[in-house]
Amino acid sequence: MQYQRIVAVARVVFGLFYFATGVAILLYALFGIGGPPNQPTPEASEFTMALTASRFVDPLLSLAYLIGGGALVRHRSAPLGILVLAPVVLVIFCFHLVLSGQWIWGTANLAWLLALAWNYRSAFPPLWSYPARSQLP
Repeated sequence: MQYQRIVAVARVVFGLFYFATGVAILLYALFGIGGPPNQPTPEASEFTMALTASRFVDPLLSLAYLIGGGALVRHRSAPLGILVLAPVVLVIFCFHLVLSGQWIWGTANLAWLLALAWNYRSAFPPLWSYPARSQLP
């Protein structure tokens, strides 16, 4: 019982973090409120500014954050949230590992998502176990 409560809190906190980040990115992309985060290295800053200058990556990221974070808040849709956020979290991990030098943040972020994915692992087998062509109607 205590384990499920810890997982629920971890899931909701992770989901709300990404949902709030999605709102912040969307406010900046649409209305210019706020700004991109300050990066610790020039390479990370240049990469972030290039993505922002493209004017389509930030809205896509905010959409992924809003959908993934919002889905994680509810237990029923948590596996969908994990699937939506997985590519983003992997890019964040690589970004922190290679560009920002803050590997601990990227590793913690990936470990948190993997822990949630492990807890919801029973929801994922249907993604890979579909019927053969001969069994389809």
